[in-house]
Amino acid sequence: MDIEEHIQKLREHVPDNKTDDEIRAVIEETNGDEEAIQARIAAWWEEAANEDEEEAAPPPPPPAQESSPPPPAPENPPKRSARSSTKKGGGSGGSDKEMMDFRHLMVKGLELKKSKAGGSEKCVIYMDVTCRTFFCAKQKNAPSAKAFRVEEIAEASASSDNEKIISIMHKEGSLDLEVSSPKVRDYLVRMLNKLFTLEKAKAAEGGGAAAEPDSGGGGAREKKAKKSSREGKSSKSSKSSSREEERRAHPGVASEVAGGALLLAE
Repeated sequence: MDIEEHIQKLREHVPDNKTDDEIRAVIEETNGDEEAIQARIAAWWEEAANEDEEEAAPPPPPPAQESSPPPPAPENPPKRSARSSTKKGGGSGGSDKEMMDFRHLMVKGLELKKSKAGGSEKCVIYMDVTCRTFFCAKQKNAPSAKAFRVEEIAEASASSDNEKIISIMHKEGSLDLEVSSPKVRDYLVRMLNKLFTLEKAKAAEGGGAAAEPDSGGGGAREKKAKKSSREGKSSKSSKSSSREEERRAHPGVASEVAGGALLLAE
C-alpha cells in the first residue's frame, strides 16, 4: 500500500489534532506494522482524553483577599412607604368579602343531613337576614324549624369520630350535621365560628336585638305572601342566573357546590 494511501486510511482513526506528517512518522518508525501503529494511535487518544479532562476542570480559586469593612449604615434609614405599611390592612378586603359571601350563603340555606343515632335525614340549615339566628329544618322556613340565637351557640366543631360531621354546640346540647367531605366540613366550621363570633360581639354591644325566632321570619312572610306570589314569575326567570352567581361567590367550596356536594337550598 502506498504510504499516502495508508496515511489517508489512518486519518479517520486518529485525533483531529494529529497532522499527516505525524502519521507518516509513525508508519516509518514502525515499518508499517499495524499492531504497533494501532498502539501509537491508542496512546494518542489517551493523551487527547487527558487534555480534555484538564480543560474541563474548574479553575483554581483566586487567592483570598482581605475583606473590606462593610459600609456604614445611613444615619436616616429610609422610611417604609405608606403602601407597604398598609399592605397587611389591605388584605382585609378579601376577608370581608369572604364573610359577606358566606352570610349570603347562609341566608339562602344549605341542604345537609342531620345525623342521628339511627342514621341520618336530609335537612336545611339557614339563618335569618341579620344572621343572628341559626335554623335547622326539613325544609327552609318550616314552622317546626329548630331555632338557635347566636348567643345560645357555643361553637361549631369538627367531630373527632367522623370526618364528615359538624357539631353545633348550643345550650340544649348539640346538633350533628353530616356534610359531603372533610373539605366542606373544615370550611363550614371555620366560617360558622367566625360568623357566630362577629354576631355575638354585635349583640354584646347592643347592635340591634335579634327578632324573635319564627323559622326565619314566618310572621313577616305571611304578610308578604301576596307580594311574593305576584313576584313569583319574575323570580323564577332569574333563579338560574342567581344560583350561578351564588356558586361563583364562594371560591372555598365553589367546585363542590357546583358538583352537588353542598347543595344550595331553594
